[in-house]
Amino acid sequence: MSKSRKKTKNHGNRERHTRNPGMTRWIYLCLALAVVIATGSIIFLPHSKAGPPKISLSETFWNFGRAPQHSNVSHTFWIKNIGGDTLRIIEVKPG
Repeated sequence: MSKSRKKTKNHGNRERHTRNPGMTRWIYLCLALAVVIATGSIIFLPHSKAGPPKISLSETFWNFGRAPQHSNVSHTFWIKNIGGDTLRIIEVKPG
């Protein structure tokens, strides 16, 4: 027994596809939304800080109190640049 095939009329050996109008609308809507989001992020997000460097310290002073002579003492000072340009620390002098 042989299988019978129903022949359909093809245009140029390509299958005919029907478009789904609902799906096409969703594709265009998603593309439009992506363009709006991309444009908004370019326009409204700050590109870079303007102005000179500005230093911000966690503390400006630290008192170790009494320490034996020749002992090692240490403390960490957190430094942050809150300005727009590169902050360069050239020299540090302990007091």
